[in-house]
Amino acid sequence: MRRFLHKTEDFLLAPVPAGRLTPFRICMGLVMVYSFVTLWMNAAEWLTDEGFHLPPAAALPYFAFQFRALPAEFLPVFGVVFFGAMAAFILGWKVQVAAAICLACNIYVYYLDRATVFTINKLFIATLITFLLFKPDKKTQTICAFPLRALQATLLIMYFGNAVSKAWYGDWLSEPNAMWSFANGRFRSDLTASLLAILPLWVWTFFQYSALVYEAFAPILFSVRRWRLLGVAGGIGLHLGIALLMHRLQFFGLQCVSFYVLFFDEKDLLTVKGYLQRVFSKSVPTRQLPVPQGLVMSSLERKS
Repeated sequence: MRRFLHKTEDFLLAPVPAGRLTPFRICMGLVMVYSFVTLWMNAAEWLTDEGFHLPPAAALPYFAFQFRALPAEFLPVFGVVFFGAMAAFILGWKVQVAAAICLACNIYVYYLDRATVFTINKLFIATLITFLLFKPDKKTQTICAFPLRALQATLLIMYFGNAVSKAWYGDWLSEPNAMWSFANGRFRSDLTASLLAILPLWVWTFFQYSALVYEAFAPILFSVRRWRLLGVAGGIGLHLGIALLMHRLQFFGLQCVSFYVLFFDEKDLLTVKGYLQRVFSKSVPTRQLPVPQGLVMSSLERKS
């Protein structure tokens, strides 16, 4: 029992290499930029009184607290500060300061218009809190394992929670056409509309149970090292399908895929980095520049 407790303590609290947090930070930062750039295209309607904002009294008790909308003249300032902080967070400049600014901006937009940002914003907030509170040791380049384990657990709980919600509280087990019905709903994309008219019902049933099985067993796939690549491949396929078939859900898929980096150690990441470098170096042909004839002759004369 004591040995088990020591192993658990080491797993949760022992110093671990912090290298995998860097690609995770970059990936989540890029997704954050992508997400808010799309919202910024209608920034005046989203963040100022020019647009519609649900009154708190009309949304009690869940939306009981809301921030006030920005004055129109402050909108450019907010954009410069927010996107500047996101750029600093991605590039690793004063990460904790940048995380604090991004966190404040994310909390503001969440309590201004929760219906727009919903779960996507919550994952950004959880990520930014992690980088704000925990900083790698500069000498050893290690960090306490707790924030890493908490982020890993976040992804696995989301997957397993989705499976339980669909199977236990929903009708994904009892109703084989549940995904087909959902595809006809508010998230339907143009591609989905075309596929609904082409694909037979059994294809949607196959998609439904495949997604349910993957989410139910995702904690095992990511926890067992030899099955981890299978979990990554299945997750990428799942979120690629969601991004293609469901309008505006690509952001959540990109967030989840960003979490995958946290399940591979630094040796695995270096192997992937070396492989990508070799692939890109081969794909970019090197062209040998012509040498002037006079330069060749003068070189030969010096040698002789």
